[in-house]
Amino acid sequence: MFERIDFGSDLSVYQQIKNLVQFAIAAGALEGGDPLPSVMKFAERLGVNQNTIAKAYRDLVMVGHVKGMRGQGHVVEEGVRAACREQCWERIIARLYEAAGEARAAGLPQKTVNEVVRAAHGSETGPYGPAPESVLALAVKEGASKRGA
Repeated sequence: MFERIDFGSDLSVYQQIKNLVQFAIAAGALEGGDPLPSVMKFAERLGVNQNTIAKAYRDLVMVGHVKGMRGQGHVVEEGVRAACREQCWERIIARLYEAAGEARAAGLPQKTVNEVVRAAHGSETGPYGPAPESVLALAVKEGASKRGA
């Protein structure tokens, strides 16, 4: 569930980690009372500094999605799924709206935008990481069709 972050992303590693936990709560993969990985083990698994994990967890505690239990780590708060889902979906929809506007402004056909969204939504990988070559190839295909027109 928390296996992939993108060190080359414009989104900070800490924010990616925070988002991954929130996405898991929103999707029901983590429920109230479920433990989060320990800071040390999570940092080792992702190859990041423990302070990065600790900062993400602190922010999740501050927004009320997670609680820290001294000596026992962090667990998902009870009853936060609906609020977490609404917050996640609102952020994602705003980013999709912005990206769609950029695509329109750049002349990218709606059909291609739909193909990219379909490919991303159907992907088995996590949300962070480079776009697959098959998706990036759509830009070359569209560029070639525009030059030929």
